[in-house]
Amino acid sequence: MTNLKIIGLLNLNELFIFKDSVANFENAVNSAYKLSEDGANGIIVFGKSFFERNKICSYLKPRLDIPVSPLVNSENQLKLIENDNFLFSVKHFGIKKIIRLLEPKSKSMLLKSNNEFSGILLTNKRALKIFKMEADYLDEVIAVLACRATYFGLKYFATENVLSARKGAELCKKLF
Repeated sequence: MTNLKIIGLLNLNELFIFKDSVANFENAVNSAYKLSEDGANGIIVFGKSFFERNKICSYLKPRLDIPVSPLVNSENQLKLIENDNFLFSVKHFGIKKIIRLLEPKSKSMLLKSNNEFSGILLTNKRALKIFKMEADYLDEVIAVLACRATYFGLKYFATENVLSARKGAELCKKLF
């Protein structure tokens, strides 16, 4: 077992809810501050266009004391932020400095150990869909999955629900 790093997932698909782009930007920034306050070891900006993800990252990097990075989905995106040391992707580029995360599509992908990935990227919506659960049980689902990730020795767990993931990782250390 390793120490699981809980990465805050700033999901723009869920945060951009207003018609006004300024309000959406402020909503994302406030959510990033909340992830940081909850104890995230870093923040990945996820969803929408790469331009929007990178714009929010550029604003947050000098203002937060934890690393912030957009999720990288292509080699062209990687070229735009090459100097960053905190890079995550769900795609395989064959570059060692990129941390590869599993974006699960089913329970079986989550419940088995896999050495190809360094961690898991799990949105709240995806977790509820995979386990066919209601939003009332989201905290418990995230905690159990973080416990499982800790048990398998993964290094990273990216989630919108940092507090639940942190509790799940702590629980795993106490149980095993």
